[in-house]
Amino acid sequence: MSEIEAVLGAWGVPLRSIQQAEVPGVYHVYSQNGKRYVLKNVGGLDMMARTEVQYRVTRHVHQAGIPIAYLLPTQDGSFYSTSGSEMFVLMPYLHGEETDFYGPESAPAYLNLGRAYGRLHACLSEYDGPIETWRVDIYDLVFNDYAPRWLPHLSGDVLSRIQATLRELEDPLQLLATELPVQTILLDVHRGNVRMMGDEFRGFIDCDHICIGQRFFDVVTALSSMVRYRGRNGLPVDGDPEEQRAYWLSHFSQFLSGYHEVNPFFELERDHLWLGMLSCCFPDGREIRDGVPVLEHMDWFYSNREVMERSIYHAVAF
Repeated sequence: MSEIEAVLGAWGVPLRSIQQAEVPGVYHVYSQNGKRYVLKNVGGLDMMARTEVQYRVTRHVHQAGIPIAYLLPTQDGSFYSTSGSEMFVLMPYLHGEETDFYGPESAPAYLNLGRAYGRLHACLSEYDGPIETWRVDIYDLVFNDYAPRWLPHLSGDVLSRIQATLRELEDPLQLLATELPVQTILLDVHRGNVRMMGDEFRGFIDCDHICIGQRFFDVVTALSSMVRYRGRNGLPVDGDPEEQRAYWLSHFSQFLSGYHEVNPFFELERDHLWLGMLSCCFPDGREIRDGVPVLEHMDWFYSNREVMERSIYHAVAF
């Protein structure tokens, strides 16, 4: 750990111990004064512009009073330290625990999480600094990235069904890309990047994919990931996924209610929330490369469309 200790010297942390996290390149840092930090290897110096954006934006959010893993400045006022060609950042550790989003009493957790995202986006809408990384919209991701990259590798019924869904999505996603305002968003939003203590929100972590786009993308990605993936990013590893999805179906509208309460949706967003979540349902690249593209998630969204749209309109009223 001598290399890591040398990296930490840039921040002058009175070090007690360092522990390698399960995630490669991440270290838990314990100081002599009882404070705890997270040190992260963010890659080579080619990540400089993106990391500087993360520094500025996360400090903006932190200064607005929203808990977030903001980047701490070094003793000389920089936002990173290096070891060779690798760049490291330091963040305060956000305490949390595993929150049950898939049980009968989980509605308050969804409500508070929705409020947290609503406050986050309201804060980010006030950030007017430059973003040197990238701009993204949901239409571009589906039709200019996913479709040309992966459709050539599909065939038969899977291909025809995905093409049918793309036809349903094309005009609505184009409308959203054209009509919705853009602002700073986090992009990499899922349950694993949020800290909760029981039902209460405790903060956002791993905020290193900041870009320019529509908040709509963050919302539909956050919600759809909770029923698409397994483990840290979504459904619990243990238990019946159908039962878990049923609990999500019962409670996801609380997220929308909480969000709308503190940062009202536009009607255009409300009217397309289901389609937005559907656009996150296609087989991912790993499934296609492995030759086992599955439509389970897309089928589940279609089979529950009426219930979901009714819940959306009940939660987001004007």
